[in-house]
Amino acid sequence: MEEKNNQLKKSFWAFIPSIALEDKSISSTAKLILAEIYALADQNGICYPSNKHFSELLGISEVQVSKCINQLKRGGWIKVEILKEEGNLRVIRINLGGISKKLKTSYQKVKEGYYQKVKERKYNIEKIQLENTSIEGVLTNSPNGVSIIRDYFSQKCQELKGFKPEMDYAKEGALIKKRLKKYTIEQLKDLIDKYLNSYVGEKFGWSLSVCLSAPVINQWLAGKLEKPKRPYWQGKPMRRRFGRWEVFENGEWLEFAGSEKEIVFK
Repeated sequence: MEEKNNQLKKSFWAFIPSIALEDKSISSTAKLILAEIYALADQNGICYPSNKHFSELLGISEVQVSKCINQLKRGGWIKVEILKEEGNLRVIRINLGGISKKLKTSYQKVKEGYYQKVKERKYNIEKIQLENTSIEGVLTNSPNGVSIIRDYFSQKCQELKGFKPEMDYAKEGALIKKRLKKYTIEQLKDLIDKYLNSYVGEKFGWSLSVCLSAPVINQWLAGKLEKPKRPYWQGKPMRRRFGRWEVFENGEWLEFAGSEKEIVFK
């Protein structure tokens, strides 16, 4: 036994798993002893230090060392065996099986904690949106807000114009984020509805970039983004040219000879 104790060899570093530091069931002194055990253990996780060794190393009593060793045993960090055939030599073995279980449990807790935080964050955002839909406009960096506007424009184009528009995701995504800093999602939906029913697209083309451009938004804010009513006479289209009214009849534009009271705008 004396020979074993005199042959204690330890590594330069003394360390313990981080989960041991988080273990509230063992004292700080017990954690220092565990670090020393790790430093002394051979490749099989075995060492033979006496209570006197720990006592002199840490400047505590051997009684206190015994209490710490018992804490480590109860906590599943080490196993202790007495070899009677070698004069009651105490063998301290690192409990690799117990530590492995602790690591799995710790990993599971971290994993559950992560998913719980993700779930709570999603719930909080949904709750805010339900309580105040205008808050969606504040979520300027929200991929959800960008996709809502993009998908809404595409859907309305298909419904009203009969085609699915091409999208420049990077350019239009950045433009949507910019507009969401000032306007809510509901306001931008209203803009899209009025734009798709206006003359602007017929002149400049139907695109989300045009819809969200400053000139179009200014017309929308001024209440002028409306489809103009067109003149008709007895169901036939009309136009005003050089200060005179003309009516489209029999495939050609003819000068209108009737009264302006007969013209219907729709």
